[in-house]
Amino acid sequence: MQPNEIRELADLYGFKVGTLPVRYLGVPLITGRLTNAALKPLITKITEKISSWTSRYLSFAGRLQLISSVLQSITNFWCSIFILPKRVIKSVEGICNAFLWKGRVADARGAKVSWATVCQPKMEGGLGLKPLHIWNMACILRFIWLLFTKAGSIWVARVQTYLLKEKSFWSVGIPADTTWSWRKILKLRTYARPLVKHMVGKGDTIFLWYDSWHPKGPLIEAYGQKIVRDAAIPSQAKLSHVIQGDYWKWPPARSPELLQIQIALCGMLYPNQAMEDQVVWLASPSGSFRTGATWNFLRQKRSKIDSLLGPGRRIGLLPLMTLMCYVGMQVKLGTISSSPVPTLLIFGK
Repeated sequence: MQPNEIRELADLYGFKVGTLPVRYLGVPLITGRLTNAALKPLITKITEKISSWTSRYLSFAGRLQLISSVLQSITNFWCSIFILPKRVIKSVEGICNAFLWKGRVADARGAKVSWATVCQPKMEGGLGLKPLHIWNMACILRFIWLLFTKAGSIWVARVQTYLLKEKSFWSVGIPADTTWSWRKILKLRTYARPLVKHMVGKGDTIFLWYDSWHPKGPLIEAYGQKIVRDAAIPSQAKLSHVIQGDYWKWPPARSPELLQIQIALCGMLYPNQAMEDQVVWLASPSGSFRTGATWNFLRQKRSKIDSLLGPGRRIGLLPLMTLMCYVGMQVKLGTISSSPVPTLLIFGK
């Protein structure tokens, strides 16, 4: 629209002329790539929170609790909406690391334990915080889950209509002329692939070659493009293409691979016209998407560390590494209690 047309519409309806990005519910609304400038409110909010706390009166355990309950809650809200740039993630984690060890927004140099170790569960030698980049990835994988469950949102409808265009999510390429966020989501398919499983009902929403419904997994990955040519079935065909009623109706097997596919289905898996197709998220015991369970699947796990303080003595399942780091920190500051047991209980389960 021309500037004069914009002014006329604004005068006619009483609107104010604005420019993007604008803030809505505390986050920026943008049309292009998420820039560091657009995410400045996140850094500012975290910094202001830390500055408002009387840090010199907080113990190490108190600062840890504030990071876990307040600062990570702020970042969780942004992580559930945006794919955060690496520079912003590094900046946020640097601020939290400095506050944890020094009690202020400063350089985190001199930290007693690396941030990667701190961001491990307590039973694996950490302090129970979460690494922001893995948590952000787990949050964004939820959008992939919504695409398969067809949640009914406007975003899902737009993606299905204009971006996927009746093609499998796993098969579409990464176009150069699409949005930055959609490209990022497509690049996360490697992580989402082993987590999405389809339970066969009618078969009208499952892609025959690309979705994971067969005991051997996605057939296109197990056998390659050759299997599509051998079967003479379109690459974007739905599973209902080989279903008749509650039985399989495969074309005659013209290759050993097609025969293997059909044999694997005998006595194990049958369609059911009375049932809708279902999607299961394998990272979660419930089968539905859970951010915490997805994060636990994605993160790099370490071996569990025993929390024994001595023969037959255990305090709150506290990992030995965490205990030693914490005690060493308190000794250096000269604030350790003469009776350390009540102080250490704060790290208990």
